[in-house]
Amino acid sequence: MNFLKDKIIKKRTLRGMWSLIPNNLVTEVLSISGLDFIILDMEHGNFSKIDIENSIVVCELNGCSPLVRVPLMEKGNIQSALDSGCHGLVFPKISTKFEAAEAISLCEFSPIGERGFNPFTRFNKYNLKVNNFNKSKKPILRILIIETRQGVENLDEILSVKGIDVIYLGIYDLLKEYNGKDINDGFLTKIIISCLEKIKKSGKISGLMVNNKKMLRISKKFKVQFLAISVDTELLGKAANTMISKIK
Repeated sequence: MNFLKDKIIKKRTLRGMWSLIPNNLVTEVLSISGLDFIILDMEHGNFSKIDIENSIVVCELNGCSPLVRVPLMEKGNIQSALDSGCHGLVFPKISTKFEAAEAISLCEFSPIGERGFNPFTRFNKYNLKVNNFNKSKKPILRILIIETRQGVENLDEILSVKGIDVIYLGIYDLLKEYNGKDINDGFLTKIIISCLEKIKKSGKISGLMVNNKKMLRISKKFKVQFLAISVDTELLGKAANTMISKIK
């Protein structure tokens, strides 16, 4: 069962967190906390393929959807994450319609897409269940990150690609892309709002990091459904700072 897909159908607001720490205990604590999803980050975190599969198991045991951000279009990691049973893939730096279509293709089995099929993986219950070849219909969430100037400029074309579930705006990369200095800069706000308006018009789900008050206000105004509330490293650091400040 894909917990997140079911919640999307029910129009639920989805709250989750980025994870850079490849540790099962950290994943377990976060997945028990009530989050809807955890994004296991193979781009900026140090997750191995084994770490990913173990973290997926932990998340599922606690009713939390495990998503995997893959490093660019690295097909080996993409196939491995899918075979391990992730509930969705997060593709970074999508800048063109072609890249968007390629990302979706990598999530789909032949003849629709490029994804390889092996009935003996965790995704397919190790070929121990009857009618196993029908498991290819198991839903996978497809999340594309817009975080480049080119991606912003090509957003209309990207949104025309079929099969996209969520368009997530990578606000920190966009800040660097446009040579900004602060995440609350007015120019960045205008870009985000413009993108959110286009995503809403397309009928697709928008996603945003909401670890500050301004982004949270924007998310509420535009009814952003996919919310990343923090990163595990940030959460741990701030919790430690808070505890230290109380005993000074």
